[in-house]
Amino acid sequence: MSRRMLDIERAGKRWLSGPFSIRREMLFRGMLFRGGIPCLENAPPLIALPMSSPRIVAVDYGKKRVGLAVADPLRIFARPFGTFAPEEAVAALQRLHADEGIETLVVGWPLLPDGSEGAATEWVRAFIGRLRKALPGVAIVRWDERYTSVRAKEAIRAAGARRKARRDKARVDAAAAAILLQEYLDAGGA
Repeated sequence: MSRRMLDIERAGKRWLSGPFSIRREMLFRGMLFRGGIPCLENAPPLIALPMSSPRIVAVDYGKKRVGLAVADPLRIFARPFGTFAPEEAVAALQRLHADEGIETLVVGWPLLPDGSEGAATEWVRAFIGRLRKALPGVAIVRWDERYTSVRAKEAIRAAGARRKARRDKARVDAAAAAILLQEYLDAGGA
């Protein structure tokens, strides 16, 4: 037996002997084993998922950085996509629209704590104008983004990130966009 086959067999045994008995259960139910390695020959049929639908994307606008987040194809979970300079963010959104399609942009609307609009809403309004020109036909939704950055910092801290990572403003902006999008998805905005 070749060295590669031995490595694969060992990896398969480690995978099966792990603490997750569910893995073993799933594999023994419908899969054929050859030499200790699961084969998909007699596996039960997989669930057919619909073709990938256009994405829902959140935008957390800032004068220096723009955090982006995308929803999964089933529109259940949001994940950070990255942080860009405002000019680069428009180009990144155009690339994403060309590659996967964007159905809706959820743009963080920075209201003041009392719910009124301030200077920041004017900056976001101008950025939305640029997005409308760059991405015609994409729906744009304004979503209240109050305290998303604070909650993003708390989430990063709770995830056990080191102090340097917690102070990374780019990471916080992308996480804030993900929180914004998750709120939108949870509210039935899909």
